[in-house]
Amino acid sequence: RPYPASGRGRVRQGTYFFCPGSVGLLPVPPFSPYALHPPVTETGRGECGMATIRLSQTRGESNDRFHVRVDYEGDGARHSAAAVVSLDMSEQDHRDIRWYLEDYLEAAYEPEREIAAKIEHRMHELGEALFQATFQGSEDARDLWATARSQLAETRIEILTSVTDAAALPWELLRDPRTDQPLALGASEFVRVQSQ
Repeated sequence: RPYPASGRGRVRQGTYFFCPGSVGLLPVPPFSPYALHPPVTETGRGECGMATIRLSQTRGESNDRFHVRVDYEGDGARHSAAAVVSLDMSEQDHRDIRWYLEDYLEAAYEPEREIAAKIEHRMHELGEALFQATFQGSEDARDLWATARSQLAETRIEILTSVTDAAALPWELLRDPRTDQPLALGASEFVRVQSQ
């Protein structure tokens, strides 16, 4: 049975989420208990008052470059930063990750385990590269993450993308190199939201 990103948070209906145990990105059906979530207020905080990190992704000058606006709100603090993300992710990377998340668990035997270990290493690299580009690319981004890091377990992370660009960047792999922790598993909630 799939779980929300952190194993304890709730996920917005109609979006996708990452499942622990490498099940992958799965749609949240309307009848899922995980479709329930605290309403988000105009301040970006849910009814439970948790902090929010919002990553708003828009296409840049080329198909492999994206502008990402990062907004953080929590404990009365508001921070914003901008990043340009160009992740070196090949079509083979996309195929490998899709195989790992969708097919590997059904055939987790040799030589698949050896192949899976290489893909896990690549996913680790991609997650750290995405983190570096997003949270370490400017002084504003570094300040934002320094404020948000200690509150991650009580933070909701929202990924805003268009439908066409939803799979362009693997945000679920986002990983802090300092803690070696995927943000999707450390945050209270990790959700994808369709931008208007």
